[in-house]
Amino acid sequence: MPLAARFPDGTPGRTFAYNQSCTYAVATVVQHLTGSTLTEYLRPRLLEPLGIAPVGWQQEPVDVELGFSGLFATPEAVAKLGQLYLADGVWNGQRLLPQSWVREATSKHVDNAAPGGLTQADSDWEQGYGFQFWMARHGYRGDGAFGQYCIVLPEHDAVVAITSQTVDMQDVLNRVWKHLLPAFHDAPLEPRSTGSDALHDLRYSIGFEETLGSLSQLDDSAAGEYRRADDAMSLEEYEALAAVTLERDGDGWRATLREQAAVAEPTDVEPDATPDAAPGGSTDGAADAPAGASSPDAPVQRTEQDLQDPTFRSGVVSLLGMLAYGELVSFFTVVTDAD
Repeated sequence: MPLAARFPDGTPGRTFAYNQSCTYAVATVVQHLTGSTLTEYLRPRLLEPLGIAPVGWQQEPVDVELGFSGLFATPEAVAKLGQLYLADGVWNGQRLLPQSWVREATSKHVDNAAPGGLTQADSDWEQGYGFQFWMARHGYRGDGAFGQYCIVLPEHDAVVAITSQTVDMQDVLNRVWKHLLPAFHDAPLEPRSTGSDALHDLRYSIGFEETLGSLSQLDDSAAGEYRRADDAMSLEEYEALAAVTLERDGDGWRATLREQAAVAEPTDVEPDATPDAAPGGSTDGAADAPAGASSPDAPVQRTEQDLQDPTFRSGVVSLLGMLAYGELVSFFTVVTDAD
């Protein structure tokens, strides 16, 4: 659907509507005008000054980074971005962002309570919205799908970066407010004789991939069938997609998509009507199947050219992207021989 193919949900500038297409459009404009991807544009201006290692950004179509989602970065990189905003755009004495922009972006510009309802005091999704930042009960934050947080707490001069996997993002924030906030104090913490070294060693023992491998480097164990999970979110996100099968194809991979079996719509037939003769002279009302046709449950081979269904395309891009990082997207389950 074209970006402007539907009317706004309400009065522009007054009604909150979470809209990823707007961010995607801005990201596409930046990439078109600069002739580079977002990461290429940001590397000398933001990423390198912050000391952030190479990152990966999901693309759709090829060479167009999404902008609104799909960025793969370490918790340390997320924390550095939060620290940059906490310091009003200054990093190690160098200004990377205008102070006016930081303050404008992290200020409330629109109410985002449920339509017709009052703001829920215990909801961190109804405290207002800035420029890509959520206002929160404490400070403000950037969110990523399924449990990624960049929480900036100016009142405590602190940043909390979390990368996780959860569908209850409010619960994680509730725990931060309950357990972490009370530990903050105005005075610096006294050094502890035990524990500090162990915590430091743990921090540096956690390894992160700094370079992104191609799908051709996936281990053969990634092959198999990935069925869509049966929870409500998966059914909504991938209504038309039943399963994806990954198979080795030379140095690359072949993805076979299986459609959900369609339910035929009933047709009105007069009780006394005589069906027209079907091809081949049959008069039982059932036309012969077209040559080469397959049953609804048969695998459907898709190519890059004919993969036009957005549901299929986004599902496969997400699946293969997560597999490339050694993870399994939560919308799918692995089918083993035991199943």
